[in-house]
Amino acid sequence: MSFNSLTYIIFIIGICILNYIVRPKYRNTILLAASYFFYIYIDPRYIFFLLFSTSISYLIAIIMERDTEKKRKFWLILGIILSIGLLFTLKYLDFLSLSISGLLSKLNLPLLPRINLIIPIGISFYSFTVTGYLIDVYKKKNPAEKNFIDYALFVSFFPQLLSGPIERASNMLVQYKKTRKFDISNLKAGSIRFLWGLFKKMIIADQLAMLVNGTYASLNEKSSINVVIAIIAYSLQIYVDFSAYSDMAIGSARLLGLNIMENFDSPYLSSSVKMFWRRWHISLTSWFKDYLYIPLGGSRCSKLRNVLNTLIVFAVSGLWHGASVTFLIWGVINGIYLVIGNLMSPVYRKIKDYLKIKDSNNLFLIIKGTITFILISLTWIFFRADNLEHAILIFKSIYINKQLAISLTSLEIDAYNLIVLIVSIIVMLVIDVLTRKKYLPDLLNNNLILTYVTCFLLIIAIILFGVYGAGYDPLDFVYFKF
Repeated sequence: MSFNSLTYIIFIIGICILNYIVRPKYRNTILLAASYFFYIYIDPRYIFFLLFSTSISYLIAIIMERDTEKKRKFWLILGIILSIGLLFTLKYLDFLSLSISGLLSKLNLPLLPRINLIIPIGISFYSFTVTGYLIDVYKKKNPAEKNFIDYALFVSFFPQLLSGPIERASNMLVQYKKTRKFDISNLKAGSIRFLWGLFKKMIIADQLAMLVNGTYASLNEKSSINVVIAIIAYSLQIYVDFSAYSDMAIGSARLLGLNIMENFDSPYLSSSVKMFWRRWHISLTSWFKDYLYIPLGGSRCSKLRNVLNTLIVFAVSGLWHGASVTFLIWGVINGIYLVIGNLMSPVYRKIKDYLKIKDSNNLFLIIKGTITFILISLTWIFFRADNLEHAILIFKSIYINKQLAISLTSLEIDAYNLIVLIVSIIVMLVIDVLTRKKYLPDLLNNNLILTYVTCFLLIIAIILFGVYGAGYDPLDFVYFKF
């Protein structure tokens, strides 16, 4: 059951009604049952892994809180081993086996057997959720949750279960304890946020996907300009696709009277790679900062150690996304960007002072923003490529056929859809700017008629211009495979 399916629309409407007509003390139970049904609907096998991770972390947190100070670390380590161990086994054991077999084949030794395990959707997200929770309980930032229903809902709340955001107990468990009354403002904000995400997914992201997939599937037939357009298109696609999911997740939760964290803050308006990573996938970035980067020593150490810490964090981040060399390279390159940026920061500052360039200079910000976008787009090549050979071919294709001519046929998209795509992207950019400046949210919150009109227009646009038809997969969100 995906957010961009009719089944989910019916599901969320039904759960909203049920959520507000039952007595408050039963609402968490209803939401937990809905979350498990939601997950089982996708694949019944997945629920066993979710239950295991939830139950083990729930018990260990309680034991850890009650045990002596000396044994608390033992329980924490055990909890992390079990939660991350489950993730590693299902997601990375086959990759490790294939890598070892590759070495053995070069030595003419017997190969390891292929390990084909199912990889439950969302396991990377809920594994990090329970791991972060255990660390917070160990550090006494949060008490161990005694109510199993509330805790299980924290781990499996369906809007964020499949692709985050990766929530914290300090935000969600507190909300589950409160009595949630029906509020028309939640209905307004939740509806608009969900429909806006659906608009971005079905009209922009899925149109871009056709362009990108068509180009990358036949690189030898494409001109250099085609490949460059596809590279830029994928940078937009992955942002729009993932931010659309986050919008729909936040909107769904808001309809139920709950607030989950923002995951994006206009990352492509960033003027540096460092700023980009503060605004992109905020829940994951903050998770790595709090639970890996700072424990490694963060920036309060020697420059050499700080460089190493940064590279470790981004290497792990790359592998978190997938068991592939390309993801590892993607992570390491982004880490190198940050390292170079930090080391060169004093030089940049001196040059800027010498040239008397102010930080608020618009031309300066545009140049920096363009360079940042190009650097990030180049790393997305590794993120999108099927394997390392495919990534190398994409880079080569930029130089193989240097024709500047371009046709709609070569873009794998017709003129009508191209116009819809361009107009929709412009609309999205305008909305992003207005939202950042708080103009649009304030206007919608204070005008009920405008809210209704906005929802109506979004629905009409989705029906008229959304991607449908044969071959369309509603489960085809980029981050579902992570």
